[in-house]
Amino acid sequence: MCLDKKVLIAAAAAVAALWLTQPSWTPIAIVLIATAICPLSMLLMLRRSAGATPACDTAGNSDLDRLEAELSALRRELERRSSGAAKR
Repeated sequence: MCLDKKVLIAAAAAVAALWLTQPSWTPIAIVLIATAICPLSMLLMLRRSAGATPACDTAGNSDLDRLEAELSALRRELERRSSGAAKR
């Protein structure tokens, strides 16, 4: 569901405030706010989840360390073979 409760409450408050102050603008405001509710909810949820740490950070470090060690070993082997081929 793309609707966030806080965005819905804010939209309802905005429509109510506009209805109290400028009743003739209320139908236009309802259409505009209804159109913007889903994107605003998505932005709010994205902002909330941006601070969360991914679960793969702790488990991924051992794999990363292993792959970096393997890459270093392969580079040393390539360098050794390249220097051996240049001497021939």
